[in-house]
Amino acid sequence: MKLALHIGTARTGTTTLQTWFSANRAGLAEQGICYPISPGDRNHRRLMIYALDTIVSEPVLTGVGIKSQSDHEAFRSHLREEISREVEASQNLGQNQWLMSSELLHSRIAKPAMITRLHALLKPHFAEITVYLHLRPQVDLLISNASQTIRNGKPVNRADLTRHGVSAVSNFFNYNNFIANWEAVFGAQNLRLVPYRRMPDITLFMIDELLIDSSRLPPVVSVNPSLDWQAMAVSNVVHSGFAKLGLGKPPGLYLDEMKGTERLQLGRGLAQELQARFDDCNTKLTTRRSDITFEELTPDWTQHDAQGNLDIVEAPCLFAPQVALVMRRLAQDNAMERWRRHIAEGRLAAVTGDFAALEAAKRAAKDIAVELEALGHSVAGDTEVSGMEAGADR
Repeated sequence: MKLALHIGTARTGTTTLQTWFSANRAGLAEQGICYPISPGDRNHRRLMIYALDTIVSEPVLTGVGIKSQSDHEAFRSHLREEISREVEASQNLGQNQWLMSSELLHSRIAKPAMITRLHALLKPHFAEITVYLHLRPQVDLLISNASQTIRNGKPVNRADLTRHGVSAVSNFFNYNNFIANWEAVFGAQNLRLVPYRRMPDITLFMIDELLIDSSRLPPVVSVNPSLDWQAMAVSNVVHSGFAKLGLGKPPGLYLDEMKGTERLQLGRGLAQELQARFDDCNTKLTTRRSDITFEELTPDWTQHDAQGNLDIVEAPCLFAPQVALVMRRLAQDNAMERWRRHIAEGRLAAVTGDFAALEAAKRAAKDIAVELEALGHSVAGDTEVSGMEAGADR
């Protein structure tokens, strides 16, 4: 059994790769390739959760119900069992090549102890493990990752983009230190660095690497593109307005529907200043590795505008609070309509005796009641939800 382990980085087409491989499991299986389900349906993020140190306050862990060391050990034991069963099943079907993919392994699993934990999970099942890391110049990664920052509900501004952590002190940006830790566990000869500037499409690269006949499968479609700078500016304004009014987290802003083609630009001077922070670690990496060059970790400066648009993205808006109030009211109205619909569905389910649908409607109504509370609009949630069942007694 062979394993190709794709670990990122983020914003290098990882979602496109994961979407295509997960959507084509059956066709890939016919070619002897397994894109497994046990570590995650699309993004194999359970590998990251497995490898993390146990910190009970860690949101990634609490989000999946891990609140103690024993919870984490139970999670790990369950994943080991699931992977073992899937490996055995795929062997019986003649699938001798696996691909696993999660960019979270780059962003979260950098410490030797974590990497060792992951290696111990995988090594018993695979005679060969090749780790693939898709690398782009750090300032390009920073700019592209700003889209995810915005999607995660955080502002994008000069202070954030030039913070101290955007430097060689961070293993997220210090490729040399990050790779050295993975080399120490998996072996330097088992790491494959893929330069983004030479090979920008990681999905097509992995298709070729695994000798997949893609003519028998649907074409690759790019997903999760970078946001336009204007969408970022809108998000900044709304978040600023909500913060000024003390309204908490804004609702979803449909940013991916704001079509645009102009990416965030820092201005060439600032971009060069930031990239220079990584010259030393990039020199060390490219001196000792033959699969990537210093030039491939240097941005194409012709793609960086001299002036940039960051100053517009972070420009203060005099009417941000008014925009926030409009957004809150629209979100309240939308949530109220969804809440009323679930109440009606629950009452109908109670009358018809469909108790599974009744319970689903109750859960949905309660979730929306919490959402409305966060938006400053409370509903008689418990009364109405419990009242769904009244029709069942008639």
